[in-house]
Amino acid sequence: MAVSLLKSRPVRAASTPTLQLVAALLLSGCPVDQRQLALAAPARDDSSGASGGLTSGGNAGATDAGHVSGGSGGSGGSGALDAGADAFAGDAALVPPLVDGCADLDTDGVGDCTVTIVMNADFKTNVLGWTPDTETTSVWDAKNALADLPSGSLLATGSGFIDAPGLTLDTVAQCVPLLGKQLLIVYANAFIAADQDPAGQAAVDVRFFDQDDCAGDFRGTFSTPPSAVVGSWFTVQAGSLAADTTRSASIRLVTQRPLRASSFGVYFDNILAKAQPAQ
Repeated sequence: MAVSLLKSRPVRAASTPTLQLVAALLLSGCPVDQRQLALAAPARDDSSGASGGLTSGGNAGATDAGHVSGGSGGSGGSGALDAGADAFAGDAALVPPLVDGCADLDTDGVGDCTVTIVMNADFKTNVLGWTPDTETTSVWDAKNALADLPSGSLLATGSGFIDAPGLTLDTVAQCVPLLGKQLLIVYANAFIAADQDPAGQAAVDVRFFDQDDCAGDFRGTFSTPPSAVVGSWFTVQAGSLAADTTRSASIRLVTQRPLRASSFGVYFDNILAKAQPAQ
């Protein structure tokens, strides 16, 4: 089955909601400003792990089109893919500031490197800690989203060719501990080179697990809206509440590759995954 995904576009820099505002949005289920924040799809709880969420590798038939939620996402772009309970998603500022030499993607005045729960979030010298799936290669590149040199990025490239319409999803992932019901917010910088298939996109996907080390089946998932901005760095963002039983989460950098493209690559940088206790 072919999968058709809406494209997002960058928006102007906007101040990030405080944690109190985020909590209020999650509890009320209502957006304050659709230009800055778009509510994502309802909850999914995939007890089998066999359906839902973004599927890495394979073909378009392996990507469950029934779980792709559309919507304009306001002026920020398309709706999120298979977003988790009480989730929000949207585009953030294109050029986030630096705070004490670290990216500040959520513009809260605190360097992301001091709060992110992922290891090697800024890829200064390597891509250690991040594991590609079988369809994906992951290499370090000197291309850098911000002026925090010396630094670089992770170039994730999916390869293969299937003569069919639609997208396949290639991933590079890291598993992090996440205990109990917490609000998990993810941000990332991404860059798509212009000399590639224009249908390709980038996103970040999160899966929640009830076991340590992301073992067993995932029980819930959310994703940032996919973006196809080319030739410049952009920021994707999304967030959702984990269940009381959560013990770990998989942070997945997603390259959405057209099936007819023999290869498609995305540069990722400055991965912010911030967990806060649920209110």
